[in-house]
Amino acid sequence: MATVSAIKGLVKEPFDYDGKVEDFDAWMKSLLLYFSVYKDKIPSTKSRVLSALSHMKHGTEAGDWAEEYLEAHLEPDTIETWDVVKKALKEKFVDQNEDVKARNKINNFRQGNLPIQKFFTSFEALA
Repeated sequence: MATVSAIKGLVKEPFDYDGKVEDFDAWMKSLLLYFSVYKDKIPSTKSRVLSALSHMKHGTEAGDWAEEYLEAHLEPDTIETWDVVKKALKEKFVDQNEDVKARNKINNFRQGNLPIQKFFTSFEALA
């Protein structure tokens, strides 16, 4: 069984997010993994929020969002819970039509000239 210190050695800090929709899920997963492994370093909801904001790249759409959030919440110390901030991040940086697009891909998927096994493998990748 791996020790906690060995696991911590395997988990690197989250990358700095720049606001690109296609990178949001990977960034969020890297944050959640980091928070899970470093519970002792980032124990509170406030520390999670501040850590996430610190991993938003300055001079990008994400960095601008982080700066606006900090200006509104840091000085009066009204930082919201991690769940509230995570929801706001998703509303800002996740394509709100993602479900519709995925459904359309599945509905419009055709076998065409694909061998049956390749068709099923490709269909499962969409689902």
